Parts: sequence; structure tokens; C-alpha cells
Amino acid sequence: MSAAWIVSNKDKSDLVFLIEDRMAALRAAWPPGGETAQLQSFAITAADFYDELGWLPSEAVAECEQEDLTELRSAISKTLISLGAALIHRPEWDSAVQRAISIERAGETLSAPKILRFGRTGITLGGELLRKQEVVLLSN
Repeated sequence: MSAAWIVSNKDKSDLVFLIEDRMAALRAAWPPGGETAQLQSFAITAADFYDELGWLPSEAVAECEQEDLTELRSAISKTLISLGAALIHRPEWDSAVQRAISIERAGETLSAPKILRFGRTGITLGGELLRKQEVVLLSN
């Protein structure tokens, strides 16, 4: 896997330390047992890692590492799906699966709140909501 190259690179960057640290946490929890609490803990840890990789500023990541990070995020998503989990990242406001961590006032009248920025990704496991997606809203 390409991501292995990043971890074995001798010139360790902050990115490498982040990946090693998070992978160690995921490996410690893998394979998650049949216990619901173990599955939930693994799913939330994996979703947090998914977010952290997505929040990395593009200037902080070498161009050759961008594809590796995309592959790693995809692998995390596929692993979660295989466990019956799903990431929630919706572009439209839905209070059933999203929670506003901040609201900014619009200068104009809006028919519905609009999402300005995304926080943590939401996650479900076996159809049960574990964590709502966090968003910053623009509203009246």
C-alpha cells in the first residue's frame, strides 16, 4: 500500500507522526470484537482519523503524499462500511443527523440555513446514530 511508504520514510514529518500515532490507536482496537462498545469505540476513532487527514492543509502535505492520503481515507471509509458503519457528511442542513456548533447571522433572508463549514464527520453503526455531523451554519 502506498501509505506504507509515508510511514517508512526516513525524514519523518509531522504528518508521519500523526499517521503513526493514529494507526497505532486503530491497530490496538483491531479487530473490534463483537461487543457493541468495542465496535463503537473503533468506529469513532476511525472517523476522527478520517477527519484529521481531511483537515490537513494542502500546503502541509507534499504533492506525492496527497494520493496516499486520499487512499488512506478511502480505506478507512471502506473498513467502516465493512463493519456496518457509515460516515455522515451531508452538504445540506439536516438536524436529524447534524448539529450546529456555531451559527453565523446572514445579512439577507434565507429560506433555510446554509452550511458554511464542516466540523467532525458524523457516524452511524448498524443504523444507530453514534455522532452527529458538526457544522457551522449561516442562518437568519
